[in-house]
Amino acid sequence: ARVVVALGIAVYTLNARAGTATLPTDLEQYQIGHGYSLPAYHLTVGGYATLQAQDFEDHPLKASLQDLSLFLNWTPGIRWQVFSEIELTDTLGYEGGDFTTRNAEFNLERLYVDYAATGSLALRIGKFLTPVGRWNQLHAAPLEWTVSRPLITEELYAHKLTGLMIH
Repeated sequence: ARVVVALGIAVYTLNARAGTATLPTDLEQYQIGHGYSLPAYHLTVGGYATLQAQDFEDHPLKASLQDLSLFLNWTPGIRWQVFSEIELTDTLGYEGGDFTTRNAEFNLERLYVDYAATGSLALRIGKFLTPVGRWNQLHAAPLEWTVSRPLITEELYAHKLTGLMIH
């Protein structure tokens, strides 16, 4: 059994005297799934986390924080965009009463620059996901269509490419 949980973080301002918690003014416009925008820096910050758990009869409980992913999207001009996805995988595991970080890995999933030459033509240079179908472009477990990826998306072509793409 695989259970995937998407985690989100909210920031609140505490007013101890009034006994209330409110969102800071600049966070009131935040929408889940759109990242947190910092307009003064032309930057959007986002990400996701996935938790996987297994609890079968005659086997110990097993859980792990599979992915902890950070997206940074910088748009310095109308035609330019710089995007990065930095990820920690197998960050924290639990099995048989013990926690471990021995399988943790740091990955630079994506880092690319897009230039929109026209409304229908753009250039991308850097490290990006192979642009074949829906499965590889939306690779975050909370957004995938089923609990496991189709074999064809794992075996037929590279998951990522480094180079130049015209799209």
